[in-house]
Amino acid sequence: RDCGSVIVMKMSKRHGSYEVESSDNEQIEDEDNLLPMGKRRGLWDKTCRRLRINRLDRREKLCFVIGLIVIAVVAVIFIIIGVVVGEDENKHGNAQPATSSVWKDVRLPASVVPVHYNITLQPDMTTFRVNGTSEIEVNIIDSTDYIILHVKNITISTFTVEGYSVKKTFNYEDNDFFVVQLTKPLAVGSAVIRLTYNYTLTATELVGFYNSSYILPNGDKEVLATTQFEPTDARRAFPCFDEPAMKANFTIRIIHSSQYHAVSNMPVESMEVDGEWTCTKFRTSVRMSSYLVAFVVSKFVSRNSSFVSRSGERVTVRVWSRPGAYNQTEFALQVAVSVLSFYEEFFDIAYPLPKQDLFAIPDFAVGAMENWGLITYRETAILYDPESTSSADKQWVGVVVSHELAHQWFGNLVTMAWWDGLWLNEGFASYVEYLGSNHSQPDWNMMDQFVVRDLQNALTLDSLNSSHPIVTGATDPDEINALFDTISYDKGSTVLRMLRNFMGPAFLEGIKAYLKQHKFHNANTSELWSALDAAYCTDERSCSHNINDIMDTWTKQTGFPVLTISRPSTNQLTIKQERFFSVPHKDNAFIPPSDFDYQWQIPFTYITSLSATPVKQLITDKTDRSIQLDSPVRWVKANVGQAGLYRINYDISDWAQFVALLHGDHTFLPAADRAGLIDDAFSIASAGKLSIKIALNMTRYLANERDYVPWISALHWIYKLSNLLSLTPEYGIYEKHVRDLLDPIISEMGWSAVGSSHLDTFLRSSVLSAGWRFGHADTINQAVGMFHNWMNGSVRSIHPDLKSVVYSAGIAFGGVQQWDFLWNVYQTTDDTAEKDLCLKALANTKIPWLLTRYLHYSFSNAVRSQDTLYVIRSVSSNIYGRSLTWNFIRNNWVTLKERYGSGTFSFGRMIRTVSSAFSTPLELQEFEEFFAQHSDAGSGTRSYLQAEEAIKGNIYWLEHNLPSVTEWLKKQANSNM
Repeated sequence: RDCGSVIVMKMSKRHGSYEVESSDNEQIEDEDNLLPMGKRRGLWDKTCRRLRINRLDRREKLCFVIGLIVIAVVAVIFIIIGVVVGEDENKHGNAQPATSSVWKDVRLPASVVPVHYNITLQPDMTTFRVNGTSEIEVNIIDSTDYIILHVKNITISTFTVEGYSVKKTFNYEDNDFFVVQLTKPLAVGSAVIRLTYNYTLTATELVGFYNSSYILPNGDKEVLATTQFEPTDARRAFPCFDEPAMKANFTIRIIHSSQYHAVSNMPVESMEVDGEWTCTKFRTSVRMSSYLVAFVVSKFVSRNSSFVSRSGERVTVRVWSRPGAYNQTEFALQVAVSVLSFYEEFFDIAYPLPKQDLFAIPDFAVGAMENWGLITYRETAILYDPESTSSADKQWVGVVVSHELAHQWFGNLVTMAWWDGLWLNEGFASYVEYLGSNHSQPDWNMMDQFVVRDLQNALTLDSLNSSHPIVTGATDPDEINALFDTISYDKGSTVLRMLRNFMGPAFLEGIKAYLKQHKFHNANTSELWSALDAAYCTDERSCSHNINDIMDTWTKQTGFPVLTISRPSTNQLTIKQERFFSVPHKDNAFIPPSDFDYQWQIPFTYITSLSATPVKQLITDKTDRSIQLDSPVRWVKANVGQAGLYRINYDISDWAQFVALLHGDHTFLPAADRAGLIDDAFSIASAGKLSIKIALNMTRYLANERDYVPWISALHWIYKLSNLLSLTPEYGIYEKHVRDLLDPIISEMGWSAVGSSHLDTFLRSSVLSAGWRFGHADTINQAVGMFHNWMNGSVRSIHPDLKSVVYSAGIAFGGVQQWDFLWNVYQTTDDTAEKDLCLKALANTKIPWLLTRYLHYSFSNAVRSQDTLYVIRSVSSNIYGRSLTWNFIRNNWVTLKERYGSGTFSFGRMIRTVSSAFSTPLELQEFEEFFAQHSDAGSGTRSYLQAEEAIKGNIYWLEHNLPSVTEWLKKQANSNM
């Protein structure tokens, strides 16, 4: 239907029930009024009430008393049953026969599937009320008298099924179900469902259809309405079959104030204006999942471009923002056009839509969302101002834009069949983002950064027993939200990088075949492996390995292996694999069983002191595997380029060889391999499988290191040890050791960012930041001086790539006046990147009451809801704010859980961050006791288990490594005197 005349839809309420219209106009009330009720009669029959007890003989009186007792007992039983049933009815809104349980399964029944949605929504941008109508064409696969849709926080006012009468309707809130029972079963074939409904746009929960706002230059507040549906929140905006495999076509109409405009997944087909209201109708979408539907009602402005697709059609690309940010949209638009063209060639499939919109949303819970044809972003992930935004923030924009555009193929064109295959979306986008960014900005050296941005993150989390397989079960929304984590993203991307390195050109051939075979449909992990295996095992290639068999060991079991390499002779290797645990566990600790017995098929690579050409082999043995070398060598470096998701532990003599090599000519090994040696040495030592002194000896070469990737790998462990040692007597000499490592590179890098390469700019910022944190006097003096000059107006601004260092140091070594100054900058600036820098820097003060005030500010209107958890995490990373933050979280747990516990994976990140420095049995006890009392942590439940295990690891580290670290540090201090 076209929009026709614009009518404000209404609902009628009657005594708290909604009226539902059936096809024969019978009235269906709320389930509470449909319960079978006995007649309102007393327990006594009229005849019994007329009995004169005093005329009964003794025997009759006794019988009467016994009968009375029996009746009373029966009455009590019925009352108890009534209370229990009543409680269940209050919870679920229904009272159904015990034999009816189709709504009890968390998954929708497969008997009814959507084909096409006609959705009309009318948001009032003043009251934030939304009225809606939907017409859903469905396909009846199996005859059934039940229709079940997902609905959450929506009031259904009418519901009809064409040609059928409705017997009853009710909500089953456990599964977000709206359940309809018909008077007769639906016939196999097609049917049409019609609904009207209403709800209110939310502001505190940034999910579903919600309202956001921004401040105009004149101080007025402007509002907009936008969406965030992934994974399970389309049901908050319109009744739907809210599962990824329930794909359908969508025709969207938005009735909105004529002062606003509406944008959705598809281009506008028509607009009808009726005074104050405009009805914008969009073209019918391609077949897609409900979580990819999107619409925005706003007064935004757009910057436009286009490109000619491989199909020959011109595709419009637009970046939308609030008017005040228009000048910050050019870079994202350039990246989007470049990357879309690149992906078309890379995937060998034309972009399937006629347009691609990118929206900068002021209030957004996550980084971005890949809605098909209408991608929504947090402002910091899409806006870039060359005058004020750092190189790091510029890269973030490029990477996030590339990531979300990759989803237009992986995730949108081909979608996982269920959320246990989320990694097919996020793992692929997390890998391909590097390829897109590298194409768009080749000087960024993105592929070099993979080791420290994705690989090492995955290794850190997946070394915990409380991690989970890439492919893992999830049913309810909390479990599904918890899957948006390091495993799905970073481990997913890492195994794909490893597989591509193993397969060579056949990898891309298989990817193209997979996308073409399943486009506009759903697929699972095994179907990906089948496509890759078919590409790998061609007549032109020897096919001795099955891709499915190899990759199941990486995606269907938790963790990864450590390979212990020994050398019985100078021309022989012996390799043994076992699962790596960063936290040693007791012999009786529960380790979930694995169908693969924690054995991996490992794409193994190595180079030697005589040859830099990588040798590749597939290791499938769990017991010792022997490799014969062509000639004697001094050393063997395994996992070339850190292409594999595993760690390497060498013999003590070989570790000594690498320490000597790094101290002699560290450039003999590529930067990624140097970074890998550092990370493996510290990780294995932390697990109790290597002396910590070997890892510490390796760091001494850093005085000569000038490459970004090894330094970032080392700084990760420098900060980790700082957290562990910060409250020990040895911290002073540790700080001195770190300053000695930093001094040469700080002196060489200097403070001028002019003419530096992209990674050198990153490196300068990283080492200067470490400098002020570890008390490097020159760095502190320079940074504090620059902050002072900026504060008193001597200089107008700080170079964007130095702001983070200067702002943070200025606050750390300043007082209340400096803090209030930067807080005022945060409140008054219109630049979202500047706001982010201020939020992070303000957490560095050493004044406890300022940190307490800041935590309370994070709960006020002064800080956007999207940034609250960021402030909390930042304060908890400050040694002066650790206990303050932990107390704040405990005191405000209920509010935090309500706001963030179900709709964002940042909630779990907060739990892990605030506890990351806990390292005593008392802190562990407090942590465990709190979560024992608050066991329902929502999407943060798994993060609690991971944090608990990490705390135990910190305790173990101090118990087993502190004496050796103390001895080593004192020896170093004496040798430098």
